[in-house]
Amino acid sequence: MSTDLQIAIESSFLLQDAANKVMAGPDWKEQGLDWTTCALTELGEFFGWTAYKHWKKSDDYQPNWHQAFIEIVDSYHFMLSAAIEYDVTPGKALKQALESVSITNEREALEAFTNATTVGEKKSLAKNAVKSLMAYCLDAEDNPSRLSKVVSEHLAAAAAVGFSRDEFFAAYVPKNTLNLFRQFNGDRQGTYPRMWEFEGQTIEDNQVVEILTKRNPELALDSIGLATELGKILSSFAPAKASKPGGPSV
Repeated sequence: MSTDLQIAIESSFLLQDAANKVMAGPDWKEQGLDWTTCALTELGEFFGWTAYKHWKKSDDYQPNWHQAFIEIVDSYHFMLSAAIEYDVTPGKALKQALESVSITNEREALEAFTNATTVGEKKSLAKNAVKSLMAYCLDAEDNPSRLSKVVSEHLAAAAAVGFSRDEFFAAYVPKNTLNLFRQFNGDRQGTYPRMWEFEGQTIEDNQVVEILTKRNPELALDSIGLATELGKILSSFAPAKASKPGGPSV
């Protein structure tokens, strides 16, 4: 398990550096970018997927735990960027992950969420986990030495909403692929559509990625293949938008 985790962590560091070079330029580490605000924004969006509004009650207003989980992955993109900026190495992050998130603790958190018998119980577990992650992000902004725990803190939050470390990294690659795909297809210019026409429904591009990777799990770790499929779909309803399907290889 530790070897697989090491490979996953090393890959995420490489992918994030490559993505940041595309999105912000080769000197991204010298730009003083506000990673914490970006991460907190994503974690705020987490609650939008949990059907938290007590005043909005209907049969179709239910949590989407997978999409909520993706917001934790999004937070990792930004806090990982902060960690890289402050020279945290994959080795340091691995050491903290092995010490802080044991397989036993992860299993217990996963089981607690899975075995929760009501939606309210699941919401409580999720809320507490993500609020703790928010507190970590704020603390790490003032105490950069804590950035070495960037992996362990995000894995802990993911486990608390029912997702394993393997699922976490299998989600990271598709989301980073989507982020790059957006950049290559007009997101910075404001011309990229976040809502897609897909198989007779109008849904977010995040949800399209979720469907594609569930149908073909190999795409979850194949950045080029996934970007190619996304390009085909975008071309089918917005041909002028789909200019480049892929991104940099690492």
